[in-house]
Amino acid sequence: MCGGRSADLAQCSVRPAVLNLATLNPSPTHGAEPERFIMEYVGELIGNRMADLRETLYDQDGTGTMYLFRLDATQVVDATRVGGQARYINHSCDPNCYTKVQMGPDGRKHITIVAKTHIPRGSELCYDYLMELEPEGEAMPCHCGAKNCRGRMN
Repeated sequence: MCGGRSADLAQCSVRPAVLNLATLNPSPTHGAEPERFIMEYVGELIGNRMADLRETLYDQDGTGTMYLFRLDATQVVDATRVGGQARYINHSCDPNCYTKVQMGPDGRKHITIVAKTHIPRGSELCYDYLMELEPEGEAMPCHCGAKNCRGRMN
């Protein structure tokens, strides 16, 4: 069982698992019980305007996958170029984790990944991205394979 506590943001021991040639996904080395802190989603903290600019830039320069995670109404964590293992956690409509914004001992907001269910050792970590459909955007198809799959991530 992961001994990390959400109060101190102590990280659970995880290892990257290669699922296919294009995907790296973290999995717990000792398993985790519900409500246990798994890891923090880290990256560069930027504002909304910069996030919009970077999204356009990443689209134009062929970056491909981008890792932008909204922290609150004005801040975004960009883990595209600099980030930790949490950026590789995939979406699922039937997740074993969830995200939670909480205050750290440094007085700043942190995005944490928390176990939603018992997660056996070596299992793929996943959470529901809960993406919003942007006014001019199209639905992003979901291929998670869960029995309750909504067919889209937003």
